[in-house]
Amino acid sequence: AAVRLDPAGWRRQLAARPFRRGGGTALAPALAAAAALNPALIVVLTDLEGEPGPRPRPPVLWAVPDAAPVPPFGRVLSLAR
Repeated sequence: AAVRLDPAGWRRQLAARPFRRGGGTALAPALAAAAALNPALIVVLTDLEGEPGPRPRPPVLWAVPDAAPVPPFGRVLSLAR
């Protein structure tokens, strides 16, 4: 589900969201919807356990847990502590 983060409260908003793991995420529709907004960058919080689909025009930053597959495109930001 799409979530608009408030600049003043983004930490609280993210902390309150349940993050499921274990695959099955349809990443392609989310990337297509994000690309349609013409952003400078797409940031995806994911475990990368899903098919990303085609590379969107904007660059992609995958924010992932410590153990995640290597994506076919974009840069990876590890959220490992």
